[in-house]
Amino acid sequence: MSAPFEDRQTFLRLGTKRNMKCFICDDIVTGKDHAVLFELPRQPEFVSGERRAADTLDQVTDSVEAFKFVDKLWNVTEHLYDNEQIFDSDIREKINETLMFIGECYNHKYGLLIKDEHLAGVMDVAREMVKMHFKYRGTAPVHYEDDLSILWSAAIGDAVGWKISTTYGGW
Repeated sequence: MSAPFEDRQTFLRLGTKRNMKCFICDDIVTGKDHAVLFELPRQPEFVSGERRAADTLDQVTDSVEAFKFVDKLWNVTEHLYDNEQIFDSDIREKINETLMFIGECYNHKYGLLIKDEHLAGVMDVAREMVKMHFKYRGTAPVHYEDDLSILWSAAIGDAVGWKISTTYGGW
């Protein structure tokens, strides 16, 4: 492949033939009524390793934010217990909804993300939440909800590797 022409005019003068067809739109390229790209796009840089982002669920260090995540996930999974069939995509959707909500609440620049290696564990906890909603038909006793917050926070903490205390039930 030859080097790109230095400017559009040189490209049109030297790089096109009369009545040449555009391979994208199949129209005749005249140089007068077509914008012609003559530079190659920037090539991506591939970097080994993993992106280090403070905006991933496993990097949450604030126990209040952690409990808010768990509480929101508990609330959004309640809407699934009515479904006759619950697909993995339904669970992922509720997890993503929760991540987006918490990301906005706590001003995460790019939202709150979850690493692939943690998704399966969080999905397992969310499934258990749905089973619990089904057991109580969405009406878990109020005194039991604080215990559930501690239980779910510990389970999510184990799934993502939180290094914060998950024994605080109220916020």
